[in-house]
Amino acid sequence: MKTLKIGVMLLALLLVAMVMVPMASADEKQLDEQSAVSSNDVVESNYVSISTAREHAIVAILDFSSKNLIDQIWNGATVDPKPQLIYDLNGKILFYQFSAEKKGGKIGEILVSASKVLGVSVQKISDASSYDLKKSEINARQLAEKNYPGYSIQSTKIVSYSYPKMGIMVQLVNKSTTEYQDILFDAYTSQIIPLNNMISDNESGAFSYYGSIPESSFSDNIAHWNTNDLQISKIKSKAQSSGIDLTALNSDATVQSMNQIISDSVTGVYEYDELPSSFPRIDQGQTQWCQVATAWVITKYYYPSNTRTLQNIATKMQIPDTDHSATWDKELNYYTSSYQNGAATGGLGKTSSYYGTLGGNYLTYEKVKEQITQYRAPLKVGRNGHSRACIGYSRNPGGDTYYKFSNSQGGVFEIEAAPYPYGSNTGYNDYIIVQ
Repeated sequence: MKTLKIGVMLLALLLVAMVMVPMASADEKQLDEQSAVSSNDVVESNYVSISTAREHAIVAILDFSSKNLIDQIWNGATVDPKPQLIYDLNGKILFYQFSAEKKGGKIGEILVSASKVLGVSVQKISDASSYDLKKSEINARQLAEKNYPGYSIQSTKIVSYSYPKMGIMVQLVNKSTTEYQDILFDAYTSQIIPLNNMISDNESGAFSYYGSIPESSFSDNIAHWNTNDLQISKIKSKAQSSGIDLTALNSDATVQSMNQIISDSVTGVYEYDELPSSFPRIDQGQTQWCQVATAWVITKYYYPSNTRTLQNIATKMQIPDTDHSATWDKELNYYTSSYQNGAATGGLGKTSSYYGTLGGNYLTYEKVKEQITQYRAPLKVGRNGHSRACIGYSRNPGGDTYYKFSNSQGGVFEIEAAPYPYGSNTGYNDYIIVQ
């Protein structure tokens, strides 16, 4: 376990840019030539150019790697200038997913916001996913053609349908009636997702990310993004005056120079800490078992030599099959039930563990920090029906917060901006404090 580190933080990092990537259409290409499109819609009128977003992503990688919050292999990584376009359910571009590459191979992904109204620019930095969104899109088309023989495919879009979950929206048209129908496939499992809001965390569903943001917060979010963009611009200008191209850091010397420029450009304190990088991870497979897999990695953290399987934990949580998840009381019962060494049907043995929700005893930044620094323990965090093990945190002088997860959807480590990035309330829907 690392001791709590205090360091100089890059203000710009926390809100690093949001983008739209030029793909096929002329309208999308135009976004790379101007920072906004002519529109009365506040989301679209605050779109960010791809080139700006890429610069923000590069600075974010430098900042996180200099603080050892991501693996050092990220230092000097190349960011692909053509990110994957990801849409919101309302049809507007929501994110760009950039690929980070080094020595000819993909090492990770950077998810960047597409509009200033989201406030935070860099939403996530993660290991390379176990699934490819473009391949998921091809698979969704094949499934639609097979399962809807009376329809033809009009379009497909990669969407964030229940962040952090990704999916493929396929628009079909009936060959006889010319009526349209939208089918949403989960990008990870290829399961069909109902196009309705989730009533409980145990259900599948979808919602508009943009629609979940109060319009009253748009102006503050835009101002926040602009402040950080100004910081990025200053860093870029200092780099250029030193003969450094921010988008071509092709040597250790240029990386070190950029880290120094960032350090010299920013004032303030940045706090962060995390559990060891050797923290367990597992891929949950083609199931709904994120709760199960999260319990597995936490169990493995406390008892490294245990041989408990995902099925063992699912049985203890009384989950009938791979298409279902546990009710919150059965999930909590696993953590509080006694642990028996070698027993497949035991619990975790943390009798003081407790469950909380956003609607009541919500999860705070201070509680996460306390868990990581004082108890040296991971906690289970849920968001829109997806559970992960929270193993780290960071906060900049402006109060923006990020959390580090062991994510069983792909078995990856990732750092994610909090749903409520500017205050104490993390915005995660539910959690289990393990103690």
